[in-house]
Amino acid sequence: MMKTRLAVSAAATGVAALGLCLATVSPAAAASGTWRSYEKSPIKPSTSEWGCAESASLELDVIAQACAIRSSDRKNVQAAIIVQNRTSTTFRAQASVDLWNTSISRIGEWSCTASTVGPKSFSVCYGATTRELDDVFVITPTVNGRSLPWTYASV
Repeated sequence: MMKTRLAVSAAATGVAALGLCLATVSPAAAASGTWRSYEKSPIKPSTSEWGCAESASLELDVIAQACAIRSSDRKNVQAAIIVQNRTSTTFRAQASVDLWNTSISRIGEWSCTASTVGPKSFSVCYGATTRELDDVFVITPTVNGRSLPWTYASV
């Protein structure tokens, strides 16, 4: 397990070293992601393995976090950004995320166009499900142009 974490950390450091290259990728180059709404957190009832970064506050009572998801059969992966709206009003969110494997190969980049997150609910921006056996991690996640913490969680 420690070996895997070191590999993921090294891979993420290598990807982070690409800095300007990643930061200059045009949002137009991203594939379309898909928003899905939930009344409760999608993580707990899921049979998939979720590796999520720390949550970040977008504004009072609205938080977001980036996650890498591994299917229960361990053959497929997906990137996701969860937006939780704890307010009694709606919140508009636009999100983007990159998914990489520990071999420092980019699996994909996804962007979800602006959508409304309902009051007291969750909305998740999902990237496409992709076949990938290597561990994966999420980098450069954003919501409304604001950077979120990355996840080095190996799933």
